[in-house]
Order: sequence, then C-alpha cells, then structure tokens
Amino acid sequence: MTKRRQVLGYLGGTFLSLLFDQPLVRAASLATKADNNNNPWDNRGFALGTGAREKRLHPDTPCPVIGSPGHVIAGNFSGTSFKTIPTQFLPHQIIQNSKNPDQLFAVHKWGESSVEISLTSEKTRSLPLPANHYFYGHGVMSPNNEHVLIGAMDYKANVGVLLIYNTKTLKLDDLRPTYGVLPHDMQLSADQKHLFIMHSGLKPDFRKPMKAAGATQDLSSNLARIDFATGKLIDQINLEHGDKGYGHFVITGEQKFLCFGVTSDPDRAHLPTAIASITDKTVTDLTLDPILTNVHGEALSARKTLDGKKVIVTIPSNSAIVILDAEKLKPMKVISNIEIPSALVYSPDPSLMIVSRAQEPMVAYSIPQERFSSLDKIAKINGSLRTKWIGTGSHGTEIVWPS
Repeated sequence: MTKRRQVLGYLGGTFLSLLFDQPLVRAASLATKADNNNNPWDNRGFALGTGAREKRLHPDTPCPVIGSPGHVIAGNFSGTSFKTIPTQFLPHQIIQNSKNPDQLFAVHKWGESSVEISLTSEKTRSLPLPANHYFYGHGVMSPNNEHVLIGAMDYKANVGVLLIYNTKTLKLDDLRPTYGVLPHDMQLSADQKHLFIMHSGLKPDFRKPMKAAGATQDLSSNLARIDFATGKLIDQINLEHGDKGYGHFVITGEQKFLCFGVTSDPDRAHLPTAIASITDKTVTDLTLDPILTNVHGEALSARKTLDGKKVIVTIPSNSAIVILDAEKLKPMKVISNIEIPSALVYSPDPSLMIVSRAQEPMVAYSIPQERFSSLDKIAKINGSLRTKWIGTGSHGTEIVWPS
C-alpha cells in the first residue's frame, strides 16, 4: 500500500466546487470553455442509478443478495444523448471526476460492489474491496481528484472506514477510520479543510448484532467532523432522539445543517419521517412542526437551492417533497402532487430542478413557482427517449457530458 504520508499529499489541493452538495458549481466551472461555443443543455447532463432494491441477506455476510442487475442511466439535458450502462447492482450515489469527466464512480449501498465507469466507452472496472468489508453508498473526490474516498464498514472489527482509491490505477492506497458505524452521506466543508460524515448508527434492520470495537466507537446516529488533511476526529454531534436514524444531510451555513432519515422500527406500518436541524451542535427535531404532521416515510434525497435560501427533500413513500427554509432551518411547505419522487438534479437553468420518479419519467420542478411540469417544457426530448428517463436510485448527479 502507498504510505500514509504520500496519501496525505495526494489529498491536498483545491476543489473546483464550493460545496459537495452543489456539484452544478463544479460542472459549470468545467463546462465554461465549452459553453462559449455550445449549448449547455447539450454538454451538461445527469447520472443516477436504476435497478431492483435488494431485500434478502447473504447467508455468510451482512450484505444483501443482489436479486437482479442494476444500471447507471446518464444523459445530457437536451435529450440528444442517453446511455444505459450495466452495473449488476443498484447504484446509490454516482461521482464524477471533475478533472476527467469521462470517469464516473457508482457506489453500492450495503453491498460488495462498486465500479468505475467510462462514460464514453461504457466499460466498467470493479473497485477492489478488502476482506470483511462492504460499501455503504457514498463517497467524495479528493481535492486534486487523484483519489476517490468511499465510505464502508469493516464488519469484523465493527468500525466505519474510508476506502481511498487511486483514480488512475483503482488500487486501494489507504484506509481511514470514520469514527462511527454505517458511514453514509459525506461532504466537504466550503474551505475543503473538513470532511463531514453522517453515521446511520445501529438500527434494528441491520439484522446482525454488533459490539463496539473500543471506547472511541460511537454506535449512535451522528455527524462527525474530521480534519481532512490528518484524518483526525474534531468533534461529533449525536442525533439520536427516540427511534430516529439519519443518513443524509445538507450544509446550510457555518455550523448549520439539515439532516434527514427515518425511524428505525421495521414493524411500524408508516414510519415517521426524520428531519432535524443542527445549529452550533444543538439538535432540533423538526418533525414536531405542524407543517409536517401528515408526512411519513424516509426523507431521502435533499438539495439546497443555488441561492442558498431553500432546501428541497423528497419523501418517496408519501409521494411528496418538503421545502425547508435553509436560513431559519424550518419547514415551509409540503407539496403532495408528485408520484414517488426520488433523486434531485439541477438543470442548466438553476431555477429548474429535475425530479426522478420510480415508476414514471422524470419531471421538471420550478423552484420559484413551486410547481411541476413535463420535461417537454424545458427540452425537446423525443417521446421514445423520454420514457427511459426513469431512475430508482436515491441520488442524482449533475455531470459534464464528455464531448
């Protein structure tokens, strides 16, 4: 393995994006030169996963058995290019290398498979997985894009780890602790100095009993802040209240976060939504707000609007999206006329967001007008192609479409 000192050097540099939860900023930066001569609807696009959600556990590992193959679907926003790339699992998050837009990484949640994808050739290469580990759905690029860091679990030691892969060779150059269990969503701070990781924590549906590996191991749902250069833990904010667990979050300001998840009781018919705010380490359960009285099910995919004023989150089982005030950290509105919303991606027009649906083609959502419309309203996509714009993956990614 590469020495830790070398890896720390690789991890230095400057990101092109301002925040990981705003990849359109990174895409816009990369596409600026191309945009001078081309239509941004042609050279920018999206990528998200589709496939069956695994339910049955493998008899020898805590990973689900893959029931049917999955795919990455990717296209440009004008609808002139579209690809379906087999992955053999349902991709949870997809990451693009901003220095090499042809390179995508599709990450499996709670599974043994994650792959590198060449968007041009549609060929895939598997990421090597250490024994007794499994991937847990999310990752980030290093500031210089020479490494991709993916969250995983060492299920023998019962610890969360960051698997650090070389983006050229795909070799596993190093492992780092995440200081929790089930490390899921992860994002870099605006100054790129800190890595925030949401740990889902121990939940009944994990099925396999786990014990703390040591005194420093936190088994709760918590948000960890890690020094990116050294990998050392700076602090952790415990989010455990009641039976709620959290998997995703949005950074809304300095020491301000909105966090999303669901209750962890598998026996309840309608699992209450988990939405909380963090302000200076103080956790507030926002589901007590009367606006959210009738909202139930997992708060799945969340994005902050580019003006920084709102956060939009999908609630698939409730066929709703929730609008939150990103500055006051309070619910504003629930919109319930959208069928099974899942992933969210920005179009080249920052006032329009594309919402994927599990059973229907994607739709356009006007952020200022708070209403949905057909994709035909924003792009001339022929009917036969538009029917393919269906993804069951939890998260969408804006990408630069390789020329």
